[in-house]
Amino acid sequence: MVAAERMEQELQRAREIQDYLLPTQGPPIPGYEVSGHSAPCQAVGGDYFDYIELPGGRYALGLGDVAGKGLPAALLMASFQAGLDALCEMGLPPGETIGRLNRLLSRRIPQNRFVTFFFGVLDPERHTLTYVNAGQNPPCRVRASADVERLAATGPPLGLLANASFETRTLEILPGDVVVCFSDGATEGRGASDEEFGEGRLIDIVRQDLSASPEAIVNRVAAAVERHCAASPRQDDITFVVLKRSA
Repeated sequence: MVAAERMEQELQRAREIQDYLLPTQGPPIPGYEVSGHSAPCQAVGGDYFDYIELPGGRYALGLGDVAGKGLPAALLMASFQAGLDALCEMGLPPGETIGRLNRLLSRRIPQNRFVTFFFGVLDPERHTLTYVNAGQNPPCRVRASADVERLAATGPPLGLLANASFETRTLEILPGDVVVCFSDGATEGRGASDEEFGEGRLIDIVRQDLSASPEAIVNRVAAAVERHCAASPRQDDITFVVLKRSA
């Protein structure tokens, strides 16, 4: 019992540290709002999101999912975050940043581990999002007209192939556009009838009120996922990031 209590205390401390590593609010970006949410299925998890201020008034937005769950995934996530922070300070183009991060992970992590990751650099003056999608669930750009565009993968998950190449794409963000990034735990969570929550349901919730703030959208989607999965033990971490051009 004493050993179990000690382990529980250690996990609680680990959770507090992980909570500290994730942002509590979005940065003040002229003409934009951004919000994120992450809920591990265990005491700690392997999902990651962050906003990083870059030179020239740009901002990096990232959402990643480490293969696995619990403490091993959380340790790898912390190492991944440190590597990304260091590379972002170098001011490299997104494709080169992700290529270097991939080579670093390929050398440092076990062969059965990898990270799916969406990395976008927002230029609020030009209203562009230049991104690399390394095997992550395709984020969705929901237009003010409610049309949806998916930001498909431009390369494999990180850590699998040291010499992998990553294509960079640029998206013009128009007034009222909402970009929704999410981990697979959000869409693959199962309800009482073993039905997945699904991407379609997630997008429908976003479309319900496109005038809402990113924080309100995140809260609404997170609550819907929790309700859907309430009858079944959650099997994966759940993470969202929502970016909106407000002007």
